[in-house]
Amino acid sequence: MSDGGFFGEFDVAGAADDPFSIDDGTYRGQVTGFDGDIGGKKNDGTDYRGMQFTLTVTEGDQEGATYDQYFALPTADTSVRTAGILRSSVKKFLAGLEVPISRMNTIDPNDLLGIDVIFTIETTVSKRTKKKFRNIEIRVVGSVNREESGSVDVSVAPIDDNEFGLLT
Repeated sequence: MSDGGFFGEFDVAGAADDPFSIDDGTYRGQVTGFDGDIGGKKNDGTDYRGMQFTLTVTEGDQEGATYDQYFALPTADTSVRTAGILRSSVKKFLAGLEVPISRMNTIDPNDLLGIDVIFTIETTVSKRTKKKFRNIEIRVVGSVNREESGSVDVSVAPIDDNEFGLLT
């Protein structure tokens, strides 16, 4: 036994807080997966839709670990305000991958696979609901921020019934 106790031999204190996820921090990685067909019914009977990008850590202590970034997508039951927030979340992620605004609606998500990235994950707790949320910031390795992927005030972006896969 080391470190004065039975568990010291196994360095339990140094283990990940959640063995099925990576710890908060900044990582070098790669976009390695995409699933755009997540959906079903919630307990209340309403529909849900989503998509998920998988990021794989390529260096450091967590090399090989994956992080799945899930995005809820608007459905027919989604309010206009919530749909705008959901669209903005995806837009921020795509902008971090340097997808030009002019291509955000038409890019094939599979074309994003293999992009080398640096991503930061931070867990925050909602003051109102006390639920934990994981936030992500992502940028392309060696990024020089293309002009066309610059910021746009997404809070005033029009919401179209046929835009961004809204179910009608």
